[in-house]
Amino acid sequence: MIFIISGPSGVGKTSIDNALQVLRPSFHRPVSCTTRSRKRGEVNGKDYHFLSRDNFVQMIEKGLFAEYAEVYGNFYGTLGIDLMLRGCDAVIVLVIDVQGMRQVKAKHKNVVSIFILPPTFEALEARIRERSREETEEEIATWLETARQELSCASEYSHQIVNDDLMTTVRAILDVLDGKDSIAL
Repeated sequence: MIFIISGPSGVGKTSIDNALQVLRPSFHRPVSCTTRSRKRGEVNGKDYHFLSRDNFVQMIEKGLFAEYAEVYGNFYGTLGIDLMLRGCDAVIVLVIDVQGMRQVKAKHKNVVSIFILPPTFEALEARIRERSREETEEEIATWLETARQELSCASEYSHQIVNDDLMTTVRAILDVLDGKDSIAL
């Protein structure tokens, strides 16, 4: 099963994914590739495979990605081999954007998609501003506009969950995966 988590920047996708990895270590999370610069503390091959733009484009041309997208001027993608090498019983977790979700759903049948929503847009804006202290107001405005666009795509997902509390959100996601998704989503 391929399990997709998407949502706008600042909604808590990475925190959710980290909690899922602790609670369900059997879940496989492929390491994504990117052309963006490495942030302090990130490890090549663990957090991302950091590639040059030329290398990434060559890999696109060779059809090596299961999904990829250009976001904020940088490429991000999941190698197709990472999805093919896993057995049918594996749960593969992909934290990807709307473009990536569309590509994966077009190529694979057994996909569960969850869109993570903020409690309010104002709460999302506060989260983005809190974690973006070094970015310009123009960059923040771009992120907020992208967030609005992504939020308008939430209905394309099989489930939508509001992240107002990390562990409540993680439990709701696990309920979806375990087939107990009768909770209010």
